[in-house]
Amino acid sequence: NALEAMGLPRQMLEVMRRLVGQGIHPLQVLQIFQERKALSEEKRQRMLESFDIDGIARYIKEKGCKRVVVMCGAGISTSAGIPDFRSPGTGLYDNLQRFNLPSPDSMFDIDYFRCNLAPFYELIKELWPGHFAPTPAHFFLKLLHDNNVLLR
Repeated sequence: NALEAMGLPRQMLEVMRRLVGQGIHPLQVLQIFQERKALSEEKRQRMLESFDIDGIARYIKEKGCKRVVVMCGAGISTSAGIPDFRSPGTGLYDNLQRFNLPSPDSMFDIDYFRCNLAPFYELIKELWPGHFAPTPAHFFLKLLHDNNVLLR
């Protein structure tokens, strides 16, 4: 059975089968289990006062963190005007029509580049460092680096 293969406990499966037999949709059964689990879980102590740079910085300082790993994406640069890749309307791939490429991926395809250098160089000229100001997230990452706590 697929649910057993997912590792659901046998007791949960038996209850689910009984409720489904009473006409309750399987998704409703899962929702009931999730609600019960949420009620039975202990409240965790909040680690951050706020989920912004100030809250994270305060936590790092108070706890004396020495090795910080940051996971981020292109989104930390979009407020500076640097496009991410896939956002509809504003993303880089959505705004490459002016280059008349076979496909948006062609902009970063080495074989296409070897045949036609101009589109890549025109785009890079627009995105070249110095055209955009760093965001608060960039400054925060630099601060972590300068204080030797940024691990990755």
